[in-house]
Amino acid sequence: IQNRFSHQPEIYKNFLEILQTYQRESKPIQDVYSQVTQLFREAPDLLEDFKQFLPESAAQARAAAAAK
Repeated sequence: IQNRFSHQPEIYKNFLEILQTYQRESKPIQDVYSQVTQLFREAPDLLEDFKQFLPESAAQARAAAAAK
């Protein structure tokens, strides 16, 4: 991700902040998924890769989002 956004370091920085906030504040994984989806809206391949690292509870959030 860092290499991919080397020309847009703010995206990488935002990604790290999202993950740090998730760990620090125990935010729901659905919130993380939503934020990363917005952040990677121009990079669907990265979003797909990121999904592979999400806990199973996020699969429910993805299914709900797909049903909308």
